[in-house]
Amino acid sequence: MTDTATAIPETEMGTPIFQPGALNIVMSVPCPIKVKFKMVLETFINDYNASHDMPIYCPSIMDGIPHGLEGILREVSDAEMLPDLWLSTSMRTALSQPFRSRFVDTGLLQGINDDVSQFPSRFKEAATQYNLGFFAFGNWSLLCDLSVKTAPPYPQTWEDLLDPIYQGQIAIHGCHGEVGGMTLLQILHQRYGDERICQLAQNIGGVRHFSKLIKAVDSNDKERVAYNILPNAIINQLPSRKRAAIIELKDGPLLTPMTLFAKRDKLKQLQPIIDFLKGPDMTPVFSLGGFIKPELMDWSKPYLFPDWDILLQTDHAKQSEHLNTTFIDALAPGLMTV
Repeated sequence: MTDTATAIPETEMGTPIFQPGALNIVMSVPCPIKVKFKMVLETFINDYNASHDMPIYCPSIMDGIPHGLEGILREVSDAEMLPDLWLSTSMRTALSQPFRSRFVDTGLLQGINDDVSQFPSRFKEAATQYNLGFFAFGNWSLLCDLSVKTAPPYPQTWEDLLDPIYQGQIAIHGCHGEVGGMTLLQILHQRYGDERICQLAQNIGGVRHFSKLIKAVDSNDKERVAYNILPNAIINQLPSRKRAAIIELKDGPLLTPMTLFAKRDKLKQLQPIIDFLKGPDMTPVFSLGGFIKPELMDWSKPYLFPDWDILLQTDHAKQSEHLNTTFIDALAPGLMTV
């Protein structure tokens, strides 16, 4: 039996990651919707706790969804310290080892899906064979700053960005020592290895927080570039007055799943929380962040995503760290300043 009085890990803000005797939930969502998400979820939790003997405890609400929380979860070895319900925009923890073999492959954590028959085959197989829960899907696109004069033709595919003609013309979101667009790095690595990761990095002219990238579009910012790799949640908030447009690439946007897991033995107790996440109060919040429920996705359109079989052959956390380091090391000096 775990000695919870001394063994409960804490976030960087000193908040315990779980509370004994409570329904423990962890919610990790992207920055553009954190404030609104926290407001709506906090109201629900307060109402729920006022009418239920077993309260909801959510450390990510108390800490403002800290970046280090999922890193803590990856180190958990005791199932008692796992969240009972876990919503995340990163698969880094769920597909890392030994976390995955301990808790996902064994079914202790159940991937939550609705009607998987509506999924395309690759995600249907991931849900049924690998116990992954897909709550919603976001995506990343290529935003063109029309105020920047460019000589080369527009890129037609994501791989076109590797062409030396785009050197210095591409920017990507990055913060806390990591680059965004990990989906793109994974795809390039699966197809070609580290060489193409470095090739893309050599064309990068800026690594900045998305807020700075959006602010720079159609401005006098000397660091702005023609092409910006950004999540659609950010692009959707671009002021209409700015001269910019999404480039419709032939291979489609980069897909970013939002996953949902629940402890199998507490599914009945957790159902009201799951229903709330899917309900009318929270759905507009996810939409604000560019996340679409699986049943509302237009799966006839192209989307780019890594091969699941290859992805699951590796420790996702270690691979992501390797790709991040490889990419950053290949950047021009001084670019990784965020």
